[in-house]
Amino acid sequence: NPPDLSRAFFAANGYAGPVTVFTPAETARYAAGAWRTLGVDPAAPGPTQSRLAAWHHEQHWAWEMATHPEILDRVEELLGPDLMLWAMFCWYKPPLVGKAVPWHQDASYWPIEPKINVTAWVALAPTRRSNGCLRVLPGTHRQDFVHTPIREAGAWSLFGKGVSGIDESSAVDL
Repeated sequence: NPPDLSRAFFAANGYAGPVTVFTPAETARYAAGAWRTLGVDPAAPGPTQSRLAAWHHEQHWAWEMATHPEILDRVEELLGPDLMLWAMFCWYKPPLVGKAVPWHQDASYWPIEPKINVTAWVALAPTRRSNGCLRVLPGTHRQDFVHTPIREAGAWSLFGKGVSGIDESSAVDL
């Protein structure tokens, strides 16, 4: 079944997609830019010393990707035409590191009011559950979860929600 990208589906579920927005050539170019910016060989990925935020301020390819008309069109369908790019972040997860991004709600730690926003999550390589794809819990955007500091060595983020308080049975892998 094709993904439902309607405003009504998004309002009910808190996500829309997945949808292909780049040509294969664009994806290859953006992925090459990401590898260069990370300073990592894609044939032998490993740790990086690169700053992972705000690439769009310094890298033309990142600005082009973040403001790609296909992405903006999809976001505009959900939020309307008055858009602002607030942030860009790379979740680079090298293989076999064992770290995870904990369950969280982006809007809970962003200083945005009202909390009306969209994260355009872009995969520049194939994703599946076994390699850490994005997972969402439909409808949980309408709930306020308490986000507590994560002090675990295996966490990629400092904030999250303990798995013990979340029912993952409805999770959708994107």
